[in-house]
Amino acid sequence: MTEFSPDPHEKPGTAGDPELQAEFGELLAEFRSLEAPEPTERLTARVRARVWARGRRERTPHGFVERLDLLWVRIVAAVGGSRLARAILALLAFVVLVQAARPIYEHIATTGIGPAKEPQVEVPSVPGIEVARDPVRVDSPADAEALRTWLSSENDLRRLRRLLHRNVSVESHYLLQAMGSADPRTRARIENLASAVAADLRAADPKTASIEELSLGMRALLLSGSTTQRGPHARVVRATLDILEHRLPKLQGEELVVALGGYLEAALLTGGHRLDILATQVSRFAQSQHRLLDRKKVVLETPLQEGVHPNAPALALDTWSTDIGVLADAGLLLRLAPALGVPGTIASELRDAFRRHLEERAKRGGVGGAAAQSVLFVSYSDLVDREELHEALRRYRFRPGLMRGDLRALQLMTWTTVPPTRGWTRSDTACRQFVAGYEAHTARERAVLLLIQLRYLAPKI
Repeated sequence: MTEFSPDPHEKPGTAGDPELQAEFGELLAEFRSLEAPEPTERLTARVRARVWARGRRERTPHGFVERLDLLWVRIVAAVGGSRLARAILALLAFVVLVQAARPIYEHIATTGIGPAKEPQVEVPSVPGIEVARDPVRVDSPADAEALRTWLSSENDLRRLRRLLHRNVSVESHYLLQAMGSADPRTRARIENLASAVAADLRAADPKTASIEELSLGMRALLLSGSTTQRGPHARVVRATLDILEHRLPKLQGEELVVALGGYLEAALLTGGHRLDILATQVSRFAQSQHRLLDRKKVVLETPLQEGVHPNAPALALDTWSTDIGVLADAGLLLRLAPALGVPGTIASELRDAFRRHLEERAKRGGVGGAAAQSVLFVSYSDLVDREELHEALRRYRFRPGLMRGDLRALQLMTWTTVPPTRGWTRSDTACRQFVAGYEAHTARERAVLLLIQLRYLAPKI
């Protein structure tokens, strides 16, 4: 009997079992008949793809620091390999340097640097005073009083000019943040009001537009940061200023005062020939009002009835029919008038007459009395008790809606409290709530609302 020799390719453990040997033999024969598979790069490609993806995941930066490092490496590589990139980077660095140095330049240009020096001003000739550079001779008590009046007015004028320059510079933005009024809603409200006021001024007819709307609108834009040279509404400010300058010589009475109230601020910011125009027109206003005061022979100890005084000339300002805002502008103009060439005695007599008239109004109480007290606080502060007036206006500062019937009076009242005076936070909150809820319908209302919203920049001298 022939002995069976197992096939080396057979599965171990099948020897001695004929059935299994036969079955596996047939299976192996079937496999041997199959064609050999052709080699392919598919497996290799997939392996390489997996390796590349793994490497990419390992190279991807994780976290802010790694991303910043990668960005820096790419920037260095781009700048090092491209002249255009280096030129662009140098230009950007120059622009950043100029913007950073701009506030410093404005500060130096406005206030100067180094030790304080004696201001180099041209001292105007005052009757009875022999003006000399050093020393100034004073021959009588009247001469000394006139000189003190002029020096006080000159200091006030310089202080107001510094405040206005500060308000239109980048410092105003820092001041806004310091006062806590830099929330997004307040900023948006200021920008929207400024845009609306600028639109009103653009649409105004240069020949027939209201002087009050032009003056208040320009003052509001100046306070919001737009000047004749820069700012989003610089072109509108220039055009409005030109209109006021053209119409000034023809104005009289209340219109002249209101126009000069706005022209004063613009002239102090721009300087040049506008200061000469300002001095000429302020002198014309003071001289005309002084003549009216002499004609009336006012005896202010006699109580006046509400309404126009029976003997009052039509253009006199110390009457009950005069708008409260006009008396505010007149008080400020006359305070600065001696520095603009107006004799100190004339300016003092007029301010005293207006102050007494406002005190008569204040005695009547109510909203009208509060409005008169506000004017006394803002424009006649050197002649009154500020602490007493501040306390008297407490109720209206915290509830500005009580004076909503006269927005100009409300604006003056809100300017009686500026940081860091007592009660600022509470009154500021009430003021912003009032502005947010008030729906303005006229150009005058929009301009006054913007002035109210910007009361933290109110120039006080």
